[in-house]
Amino acid sequence: WLALPGQFTACREMLDRLLEELEERKRTLQPFGGERERYLAGGGKMPFLLAVVHDLNGFLSGEDGSLLLEKLRELGRAGHKYGIALLITATDARSVHYSLKPLLPQVFVLRLTGEEEYDELLGRTGGMRPSEGLGRGLVRVETPGRERGYAICEFQVDVPFADAENPYDALCAFVKEKSAGAAAPGTRQLPQ
Repeated sequence: WLALPGQFTACREMLDRLLEELEERKRTLQPFGGERERYLAGGGKMPFLLAVVHDLNGFLSGEDGSLLLEKLRELGRAGHKYGIALLITATDARSVHYSLKPLLPQVFVLRLTGEEEYDELLGRTGGMRPSEGLGRGLVRVETPGRERGYAICEFQVDVPFADAENPYDALCAFVKEKSAGAAAPGTRQLPQ
């Protein structure tokens, strides 16, 4: 399913379909105590879904913005437990609504213009900033165990289809091509 910023009807339909899938998964997992791992261990099949929202600000800027935000909150609250994850991109710290921030357990931050934005998005960074170069950024990594805390680490990304005339269009075409007919036997595929 592909819904681009500005295509508010398609965005709403995409979220509605994902929420329907979430409810269906809840019903399927109920006999297993709501635990996806127990269901999979018993031979059940349930693919992990990744919902990508590119440019959250553009996604929420239409007249249905508050409705779309509520649907994203619902997916963020319960989705991961049932095998549905959200990947959200934003242009700055203020683009991510305060009610969504606690529902996003992992935050990757590419190079920012304002030094204070790193602390706002990641917590205390100890003054750490990404090295110079394209695709460099920081990530907050939670540390497990009794001494729960976090570490700030640097990461490097690459641009897929960088040689294409329009890398974004090339990536969308690639995903569409790979997802065509990719559903496992006996499963439904989300519409394109």
